[in-house]
Amino acid sequence: PDKYIGKNVRIEGYIVGGCFHHGTWIAIASDKEFQKMVVWPKQKGIKFPLEHKGKYGIAEGKVYVYERTEAQAKGWIKHLNTSHKKKVDLADYKSYMKTYRIDPVAAVIKDKK
Repeated sequence: PDKYIGKNVRIEGYIVGGCFHHGTWIAIASDKEFQKMVVWPKQKGIKFPLEHKGKYGIAEGKVYVYERTEAQAKGWIKHLNTSHKKKVDLADYKSYMKTYRIDPVAAVIKDKK
């Protein structure tokens, strides 16, 4: 993904996760198993309605990297485990220190492909 940082891309796939409390981000599945891309607008106020999980998403925008300190990564895992009912092991914090995201200029959500 490093070669795409700062570049505009278009992705599409089924929405497999996101912030379904506040609608601040969604995760779109790749065509490769266990891979996904997070669509998280830098601009405040853009929201994704909470009922989008399982629908088909298309997003265009610039790829950027979001980096966390060890403490921030552990805090994010705690948030995922409590607010999002995930079961992430705190020992896996290193995989949450650097995430790739898309800052969308456009996004479309459809019922199916």
